[in-house]
Amino acid sequence: MKNYFLLIAFVLLLGSCTKTEHISNSPELEIFVTDANDNAIAEASISLYNNRDDWDERTNKIDSLLTDQNGYAIFKELNELQYFVFVEKDTLSNSYGVIGVKDSLQNDEIRSLHIQIQYIQ
Repeated sequence: MKNYFLLIAFVLLLGSCTKTEHISNSPELEIFVTDANDNAIAEASISLYNNRDDWDERTNKIDSLLTDQNGYAIFKELNELQYFVFVEKDTLSNSYGVIGVKDSLQNDEIRSLHIQIQYIQ
């Protein structure tokens, strides 16, 4: 009888143990692109780079997207890194200055950037 109660207690103990996992979401980067007059730019090409040299040379692109009709693009499932962003549409771009994410993105984070592109001679 004593063994029977021990067996029941053991089974109940096992049944009450659960493994809890924290499932984190990869960082996301939401970018809103406008011209110098704050008009949303549709179909602007946005490229991500993970360092300044690659941004300067436009090499080793990590990812790229086009903005939607409202000027937005969302990069999902990114790594926890710092990113540099280059945007262009026809003769407009942000080549006048480096746009980067100041600090590395973190899991469960959605970071937003507003980037104005303009004509550069």
